[in-house]
Amino acid sequence: MQLSIISANRQTTYRVEWIDCNTTQGNYVIQEGHAPTMLVLAQNSTVSFLVTGEHSSSAVAVKQGILDVTRENATLLITQDK
Repeated sequence: MQLSIISANRQTTYRVEWIDCNTTQGNYVIQEGHAPTMLVLAQNSTVSFLVTGEHSSSAVAVKQGILDVTRENATLLITQDK
């Protein structure tokens, strides 16, 4: 699935196997084919993801943000960086 990370300072896109995030409703692991949803991230959390072809995960620190998920794409909108 494609993950786009957008903040005031940057915009990057990755092809990922999964995304792991903490929300105000609990923890979610997102993979391609996941039901479309919009998640409000827990404050001061970390969003982890595994880039396709890599052996270790990457992470982004988020003070505030939203994760918008479709069956093939996810957009992480960071409204406030840590």
